[in-house]
Amino acid sequence: MNSPVDFYFAKKLAPDGEEPVTQFLADLLRSAREGHLCVEAGPSLPKHLFDKALVEERGRIYLRRNWECEQRFIHHYHRLKGQTPAISLPEFTLDPSLESEQKLAIHNGAKRSLSLICGGPGTGKTFTAANLIRNVLPYLNPVVAAPTGKAAANLRRALDGLCPVTTLHSLLKRGHLEADLVLVDESSMIDAELMATLFASIKEGARLILIGDRDQLPPVETGHFFADLAEDRELVTELGRCLRAELSEIVEMAQAVKAGKAVPIEPLPDFRAIAEAVFERKACILTPLRHVVRYLNSKLLKEDQKRGGTRFPIMICVNDRAIDLYNGDVGELEGEFAYFGEKKVPAYLLPRYEYAYVISVHKSQGSEYDEVVVLLPEGSEAFGREMLYTAITRAKKRVTIHSKEEIVTQILNRQDHRLSGVLYA
Repeated sequence: MNSPVDFYFAKKLAPDGEEPVTQFLADLLRSAREGHLCVEAGPSLPKHLFDKALVEERGRIYLRRNWECEQRFIHHYHRLKGQTPAISLPEFTLDPSLESEQKLAIHNGAKRSLSLICGGPGTGKTFTAANLIRNVLPYLNPVVAAPTGKAAANLRRALDGLCPVTTLHSLLKRGHLEADLVLVDESSMIDAELMATLFASIKEGARLILIGDRDQLPPVETGHFFADLAEDRELVTELGRCLRAELSEIVEMAQAVKAGKAVPIEPLPDFRAIAEAVFERKACILTPLRHVVRYLNSKLLKEDQKRGGTRFPIMICVNDRAIDLYNGDVGELEGEFAYFGEKKVPAYLLPRYEYAYVISVHKSQGSEYDEVVVLLPEGSEAFGREMLYTAITRAKKRVTIHSKEEIVTQILNRQDHRLSGVLYA
């Protein structure tokens, strides 16, 4: 639904435009806010709009900023896809415990300049990446990155010192990358601008390998280039088999959500039950609604203080390259210091943060928790099944969904596909 702001700026763009033009421009602005790069062309628009503000291409209308971003990405996508790696690699003797799909992913990553490894939870994406890195180390200079600090920390533990692992923001602030191989995990989280910058930074003859789950939520910002790339079957190796028995129930639930089928739900809990889940069971509470996140975090902080707690969970909300903290990084605040893994930061230096007893589903991406409690109150029906799939797949042992049947039904009937022109380029 268009907001008054959409109509305000639509009239700014075309003050003399008739109602169909104003409506179309408001739709375009709303779609951009929702993450789409373009919309299908509509009524005839005033020519002056295409001088600075808009671009029309192949029957689609873009805000010029989004079109320029997409064009930059498409240029480097074709550059990487069309080139041959500068350093050829021998055939590897691979770990016999690897699945045939994992071996194929390593083979494709070694032979191609651009490749994707796609798969759901427990399919061995990180294990495959570690084996790939281990095999190429004698020949290439690799770097590995993930979009958030938490995801990078998880990857660092999994790779166990094989090669440098950093956040994608830290990696890209170097500008042009000299690495022979760049591997990026959790790639579904990367927005259009950051993905275009990543592709542009890869040197001629290098390899870029993107790993991720195409069925997760699209990025918070504009675009979903990873999902677009995953439609190019030439690039993709799909890991389809869950290799972790303890995840079987969670994977079955996630598969049901992908197919739009019903999943078990329980009534929404009261605050006492939520507090018990946080403080007694150490569960992670997820919800898609930001106002619910803020409300519950405020109440849970007071409850924690009343219980005598001294170390409070926080999540960074903005990027701060100076102290190497980024949006989505999770730590604990205790007195005058905050702790992010082994990193100790004076509290007065912290960028903007929020308490993190409850986390939005979007910001939970790249993280795993033993137990997940998903709260889907009224308003959650505005999100699609990608949101619920993402929430469920954050759990390693147990997940419980609290909602009303009609709300979950609406979620399952909705899918969030971001529009772009990448598939037509």
